[in-house]
Amino acid sequence: EIRLDFQPNFNGKKEADTFESEPSQIQYPPQQTDDVDEPVQVEEVPVSSDGNVAAGIDAAAEGMFSARTGSVVPNQQFSRDYKVDEVGLTKVGTPEELMLKLSDVGYQCLPFNAAQMALLLNAPTDSVRAILLEGPSGCGKSFMAKCLAKITGAELMCLTCYPGMELKNLIEYPSTLAMANAMTGKDGGSGDELMSLGIISRAFLKSQDHPVIFLIDELDKVETGIDTFFLGPIQDGRIWLESRPPIDANLDNLLLIFTKNYERRINDALLRRLHPVAMTYLNSELERKVLKPHTLPQLVDNLSGLADTMRYSDASYKFERPPAPEELLRVARYVQQMLEWDIVDYAFLGRNVWYMLAKGESDRFVLELMLRYHPDYYDSLHPNGRLLSIEQVYAKLGRVVLKGIVADPDDERRESVRHVRQVGLVNVGTPADLVKKLGEVKYQCLPFVATQVSLILNTPCDRVRAMLLEGPSGCGKSYLAKSLAKICGADFLCLSCYDGMNTQHLIEVPSQVGIANAMTGKRASTKEDLLNLGILSRAFLKSHNQPVILLVDEIDKVETSIDTFFLGPIQDAIIYPESRPPIDANTDNLLIIFT
Repeated sequence: EIRLDFQPNFNGKKEADTFESEPSQIQYPPQQTDDVDEPVQVEEVPVSSDGNVAAGIDAAAEGMFSARTGSVVPNQQFSRDYKVDEVGLTKVGTPEELMLKLSDVGYQCLPFNAAQMALLLNAPTDSVRAILLEGPSGCGKSFMAKCLAKITGAELMCLTCYPGMELKNLIEYPSTLAMANAMTGKDGGSGDELMSLGIISRAFLKSQDHPVIFLIDELDKVETGIDTFFLGPIQDGRIWLESRPPIDANLDNLLLIFTKNYERRINDALLRRLHPVAMTYLNSELERKVLKPHTLPQLVDNLSGLADTMRYSDASYKFERPPAPEELLRVARYVQQMLEWDIVDYAFLGRNVWYMLAKGESDRFVLELMLRYHPDYYDSLHPNGRLLSIEQVYAKLGRVVLKGIVADPDDERRESVRHVRQVGLVNVGTPADLVKKLGEVKYQCLPFVATQVSLILNTPCDRVRAMLLEGPSGCGKSYLAKSLAKICGADFLCLSCYDGMNTQHLIEVPSQVGIANAMTGKRASTKEDLLNLGILSRAFLKSHNQPVILLVDEIDKVETSIDTFFLGPIQDAIIYPESRPPIDANTDNLLIIFT
């Protein structure tokens, strides 16, 4: 997505909306003519031999036609430059040998996944071998199938599923050319000629001569009818056709690989015939090992650390689509290109990276919250994340990306104030320190009150810290809670109590969107889709990653049942939702203030 609201110059400064362009300076390669005696020099396209992500990034160049020579650049994802020692699906060896072979073609396989794959391929079977790879988008499901085809010498056939796909055409379909010839009387038009084999039939037929890996990609993007469609072929190892005799598969030469995200559940009958493997993103160590040969190592460390926060913050910062490894490499190469152009302005570079890391409006909103409030990105010069402008948020992202690569002129200033600007509820200091800090955010705290608050926050505690602020209306109870959140760098959540309030909604609340989707049948719904976390559950969950202050305002305005409602969460520091596993609180990161 490209935004055209302003144009930069070469030093990264923002210019006005009107931009006067210079004449084009693009140098085009000279055209070859018949009277040229000297041979044309052709530059080789640099391609990584171990490119799990490199191959994905270089996909833009695959299949491109060379203007100088008329040659076709080979597609490295499907090239056969790997020398196969023993051709065959059952020749992959032990899990350790399988991992080494996959590593040779650029796929870093986790030991458990390698063991699952080796067991499936080596164990005898009476039905077609089939595996289900389930995981988030970009975790390497399809690439694993391509790499398996390389190391086994198998032919790779791919079926990409989509809504409305004609399932009967997967077995056989009418041949338009043969039917036209039959109608014009050119040929007799036998059944074999009038009907062409579909992709499943071709995979079964080819398996009689050589190994075949048949990839059924994005299984959950098509209706559930496709699940039962595969039951017979997998169980019997045979395809029944209308136009010709049945086709049997060579069970040792055929592997079906299904991939899916989390769009819908798979039919139980099909699931019993598949070997399920849960996939996830590469762990940070493997991801950096794969990416570092292709760009600046420090840049990889910075981007991988940022991606880890986006992926593994649980629901505190819930991204719909965190960046995959190949996307991180693309970002790294873009940043490296901007550095070559001497673009080192933090805000401008951060804005460019912003739209590549978060590609949807929802993810951009979550990324903004993360950069404003997450303690890993605390800025001692701007301790209050709520007051940052969007340009300052972009600049913070730019500093994260360029850390250790471009010297920050404000580093010394940040270090000089860092010791008195620590994030965290337990870092408020002495009562005198607390009075001073609250004074900086315009709250004049009495010494006795400061002492009480400091004792609560500094004393070790095994349960959730909670305090009750009681006093007349307008005496500053809520303002004290807000001021504490500012000086601690805590995320501030507020629950205003009222008569008749449903206390159960503090744990979970029905999702109107999820219920509407379930009623219309647009998608299968789980309990997590139908129930959103309430404010108390969100506070407990966010405390895993950052300080949180939950203000329960005007507790005396609701029935007395709310008093007993909070007993368990405070005493046990745990919430028991109906739709999810229990949620523990980080007691050093959570403070509940009742007024």
